[in-house]
Amino acid sequence: MHLAIGHYIIGSSDGVNTVIWRTVNELLQIDPTMKITIFGKAAPEIDKFLPWHNDQLNYCDVPEMSPDFHIPGLEGKSVQIQRVHDYIWHGTNVAEILQEKLYDADVVLMENLSVGINPAATYAFYLWTLKEYQAKTQKRFFVRVHDFAQQRPANFANIKKFQAHLPSDMPDWHQILYPSAPNIEYLAINTNDYFRLMDHGIEPTKIWYTPNCIDNSLLQHQPVRHDAGGLRRQLEEEKGLDPEAAVLFYPVRAIPRKNVEEAIYLLQMLNNLVQDLEYRQKYHLERRFHLVVSLGGKSLEEKQYCTRLQEFIRQHHLPVTIDISDLVGLHREYDPENPDHIIKYGVADMYHISSMTVSTSVLEGFGFVFIEPWLMGHGVIGRNIPSVTMDFTKAGLSLDHLYNVLLINGIDFADLGAEDPDGGLNKRLLEVEKIDHPEYLRMILQKNSAPLKATLRMFRPERRRSAPRNIIIANRKKVFANYSSPVVVGKLYRILNKQEPTYLLPIHGQRQEQGLSILNGARVTA
Repeated sequence: MHLAIGHYIIGSSDGVNTVIWRTVNELLQIDPTMKITIFGKAAPEIDKFLPWHNDQLNYCDVPEMSPDFHIPGLEGKSVQIQRVHDYIWHGTNVAEILQEKLYDADVVLMENLSVGINPAATYAFYLWTLKEYQAKTQKRFFVRVHDFAQQRPANFANIKKFQAHLPSDMPDWHQILYPSAPNIEYLAINTNDYFRLMDHGIEPTKIWYTPNCIDNSLLQHQPVRHDAGGLRRQLEEEKGLDPEAAVLFYPVRAIPRKNVEEAIYLLQMLNNLVQDLEYRQKYHLERRFHLVVSLGGKSLEEKQYCTRLQEFIRQHHLPVTIDISDLVGLHREYDPENPDHIIKYGVADMYHISSMTVSTSVLEGFGFVFIEPWLMGHGVIGRNIPSVTMDFTKAGLSLDHLYNVLLINGIDFADLGAEDPDGGLNKRLLEVEKIDHPEYLRMILQKNSAPLKATLRMFRPERRRSAPRNIIIANRKKVFANYSSPVVVGKLYRILNKQEPTYLLPIHGQRQEQGLSILNGARVTA
């Protein structure tokens, strides 16, 4: 089989590229005879992304797929200000390029087409699949959904240009964003997305439920534990980490939907409680915490968000570090001339030197942060996203200690100032300033008594028979059993090879009689 996997940009440090990396590595382990071609615009880090091989694994550079591609004749016109006929013209050219370069691919897997970040590329994929179907070729197409354009207003506004003033024989935005030719099938990474695809008119017989997989290399504790301390020293020397502080790790890019200001709020709450003898003894809060957020912003909006956070951090001398990409990558990198010398540490090293993982995100595609830390013996505290975590809890994970809301004067912290021009960032940062006042802190603890007590109890895992320790052990087993790469990618391999059995979709992982009538014929991996 020749499998082609495409994305707008290949090799960058984002969640979708992480999924591609794990998928490709495991597929090559399952079937050493499989040929895989990755296509899309090459990121600057492309040479470090995958161990390229001449015969088995190849890369096809298609810069035209990037939303930042400078279209001849349209220089200076960004995706946002391009008109619909620009999308159609450029998309038609991209479709011809893909059809020519990937003519011998048996199966094409397109990642995150539904996010709509580049309308021309979305139209190109629609056109390509239609041409292949009309030509009656045997090429099969899959779309793996990670995000929806409707969740990204700017992307959705661009895609919806396809409905304005077009000839009647042209497809509208919905047909382009969710193509439904007979040669296309969909991969939904969670149950919520499965039903959303059905709501968008995709036949249940065309949807497979396949979650993302964890990074099995995180399970290799001993090879990294003995010298992960070098990363701790670098953070102290280069990022201002207090040698006496415990690390609170938020493994995400600092973008608005990750709600980093709430993580800072929790950080300051914990640091104030450390100074309270009652709380310090009751919940074993022995050291102050320093928050480390993995990556900074990339787009203009994201950079503006990071800049505002950084200004606030400096102004108030907060123990927060945003962006350690110069020190930490997805995996370790060694000096070719000195294999014992670490050039860059991996995310597993960050888990090893951290005391706890935090997530305050309000929107996730899959939600790796809710499952991967358990593999490293880490608890996860913070905000729950029920539409994402319901699959994890049905798989047996215990996540009851996560809170659904954090009330501030009767309003959820994440919703403060939501109608303001800045989305409420300044109002939320103002609440961070207040947390140092004892009376305010007592009020917040009282109004959020149950969820915050559940959060604080997770800081007692060192007690051999404590509930938190049992949760960590049990969750680790469930994550490995349900989301390890051999299990998940093994299912994907069978789907691609038409070897996976079909049956009715279990409701959140369990067969139930109620509601099965709407799922008649739906397929899901075993």
